[in-house]
Amino acid sequence: MTTKYDHIDREFGIPDTEHLRMLAKSRTALHRGKASQRQLSEEYELIGLCGERQFAREVRQPMDLRILEHGTRRGNFRLEFRGKPVRIDVVTAREVARGLPNLAVSPTSNVHPDLYVLALYHDPEQVDLLGWIEDDEARTYGVGRLADHLPLNHIIPAKSLHDMPSFFAGLGEVVEQPSLFDLASGIASRWRA
Repeated sequence: MTTKYDHIDREFGIPDTEHLRMLAKSRTALHRGKASQRQLSEEYELIGLCGERQFAREVRQPMDLRILEHGTRRGNFRLEFRGKPVRIDVVTAREVARGLPNLAVSPTSNVHPDLYVLALYHDPEQVDLLGWIEDDEARTYGVGRLADHLPLNHIIPAKSLHDMPSFFAGLGEVVEQPSLFDLASGIASRWRA
């Protein structure tokens, strides 16, 4: 199946869904039974990777496909935004019964990105970028839980985020990504330093 993103995927080495599934399984296995294990659905890693892929396509940047014990921590992408380099964390969620998902930002982390982008996952091939917010602004929102079993977070409603056209208008020069990988034959290999 061809998509409108095929040429971007080829140019920037953005993986197809099957490669994302393999990477998601590897990341899930790395965290299983550890304190870093995710408390969300079994497909949590795949959903997140699909959101990152959509963002990579929109900003025309490669994805960081490393398998790290502590995740990317300070964000998935580095770009110039409003004249300064920023780290961006793409957070992806499914639609919830009450409508659009909320963005959850940890109040306790001392390692955080400069900016968050919330993506809405429909299926692996359909993800919408909903909006963005700077970290300092996100931390002004109240703290609560998205669900009883989840930790406390700053909860930012999707409708409170800045729209994506204002994000794209603020983009400047691309900042070189520090370590990017391409999945070749199911094995992560160095793509560009």
